[in-house]
Amino acid sequence: MEKWAVIHFTDEGSVEAVPLIWFVKGTNECYWPPKNFKRFIPEFIKRQEVPGEQWECFPAKLMGQYDSYEVAIRKARKAQENSDLSSNNELTSSSVKKRKRSKSKKKYSSSDYSGTGTPSTFETTLKASSTRCGSMDDVNQSDKGSDKDFRKKVLRALNIISAKLSEQSEVLDTLLQRREGQRDMDPSTSQKLDEIMSLFPLQDEGVLDRLEELLGNAENSKALAKELSRMGGDDAKALTKKIMYRCFTNDLGELYSWDGAKGKKAFKALLIAQVILKASRENPRIQSDDHVVINAIKSWLVRAKDRRNNALKKKS
Repeated sequence: MEKWAVIHFTDEGSVEAVPLIWFVKGTNECYWPPKNFKRFIPEFIKRQEVPGEQWECFPAKLMGQYDSYEVAIRKARKAQENSDLSSNNELTSSSVKKRKRSKSKKKYSSSDYSGTGTPSTFETTLKASSTRCGSMDDVNQSDKGSDKDFRKKVLRALNIISAKLSEQSEVLDTLLQRREGQRDMDPSTSQKLDEIMSLFPLQDEGVLDRLEELLGNAENSKALAKELSRMGGDDAKALTKKIMYRCFTNDLGELYSWDGAKGKKAFKALLIAQVILKASRENPRIQSDDHVVINAIKSWLVRAKDRRNNALKKKS
């Protein structure tokens, strides 16, 4: 399922890989976060943030659609040296650049400017962009502006609905795959898998020991890898993070590091570690890469303490 797009911002002459839901096909425009969210833009892109009320849209051209964020990033980089995508999604000619996120030289109000490019690029184009997108000033001044504002809200709502349907489709697909997998599974193995899933998220080492005991059976290990491979995610890193959040609490994760450094226990020595690596290989929708999976596990374990402390602060 295609969730990512390479967008050419035509007024600015820049290119960026963004969630497909940011692009409005009906008007050939693309949403972009306000400049006060500048430092969050990479995270907004990765987690496919739904455009908010304060976001503005800019004239844009859809250069290609992809089902992987990594592929979209690669195409966007290539697009910095080329300017179009042919029908087979390959780039063909010249002169676009990466969308700039440098600090503006001139201040603009939120109604005038919410992109992240430099003013030298935007100064001559913002009025036209704002008019096409329907700024609040235009809404107050004319019926035409009001119509454009209404159209903008409708298109945003449709994009949100599309994103939610995509999420629900992924969940349904996962449930159907699990049902099909259990039909072919030995009843005793299916029963053990249910017991394993009931252990998650693992709260302490006692529960972890029970999991390791169950994974000592090759059939149980295989069944769990298959189950975890269906958790979704556009790439190996995203899938691994979902698995770690599903299987471990921060309290338990804090006790481990991948290699067992600094007095911590070695995560790589656990049977569940091998199951997670296998889960990535079992997912036919992503390109499996053990190095990427291991790095994702390392990162999750390193940040377990911070996540736990943040959770405690929120409660207090």
